[in-house]
Amino acid sequence: MRAWANRVVLLPLLFAGACALKNPPEAMDIQHDALNHAPVPPAWTADGAVAGAVQTNWFDSFGDPRLRALVYEAIAFNANLRVAAARVDQAAGLVKVAGGELYPAVSFLARPGGRRR
Repeated sequence: MRAWANRVVLLPLLFAGACALKNPPEAMDIQHDALNHAPVPPAWTADGAVAGAVQTNWFDSFGDPRLRALVYEAIAFNANLRVAAARVDQAAGLVKVAGGELYPAVSFLARPGGRRR
């Protein structure tokens, strides 16, 4: 009888383990993917920036197609945008998990489930 009880206890743990989320990528991997196309020389440093609003498409004022291509490449390989997109995906998953409690379910002890008060 005891072996049967151990299996019953382990079964929900197996299902819970299958629902685990993937580990997030390492910061170095994201940095390598994002900066692989744009190595920055170490001598390029700045003391600070002037505060103020940045105009949309500021780079078009220079009339340089190479600058425009570089800006679009930087946007395409931006690590911060990738992290933000991953957080949106994570939030969508959490909403889905939280919404699961709204549906009827049967618990381990065959009690009715659903929204708890």
